[in-house]
Amino acid sequence: MRRALASTLLIACLAAPLVCPLTGCQGGGFGALDLRSQAMAALSESLKQSIRTYLAGMQGVVGELNEVRDLTSAMASIEKLKPYYDDVQRVMPELKKLSGKDLENVRLAFGPEIEKLAKDFDVQAERITGSGSIGTILRSVLERVQPFTVK
Repeated sequence: MRRALASTLLIACLAAPLVCPLTGCQGGGFGALDLRSQAMAALSESLKQSIRTYLAGMQGVVGELNEVRDLTSAMASIEKLKPYYDDVQRVMPELKKLSGKDLENVRLAFGPEIEKLAKDFDVQAERITGSGSIGTILRSVLERVQPFTVK
């Protein structure tokens, strides 16, 4: 009798989280425990759009810089970089104002992507500025791009 009761209680305890959603969590179930999803849900749509614009702009900047190999490609990249740079600059004031819970939620929701792009930009900028005349051509553009970080 005791074994049957103990077995029933054990099964009930193990099955309860699978059968019943966790109360107080948005969406219920174990998926609601995902910090990244919770942080993303806490951000306003306009802030999420600004972050996405920033990420797309920085991806464009890094991609164009990655293509620079000589003077010709450096000169051509100046015009190609402009729309990406403009996107980054347009949202940067909003991102620089982030603090407290909003900044923490951005860090949780987008941190890995933001930090990877900052690192990738730094690698390309260092490569280009250390390459003589190519660096001279693009130095002013590179100095104006200040990657956003959430560390």
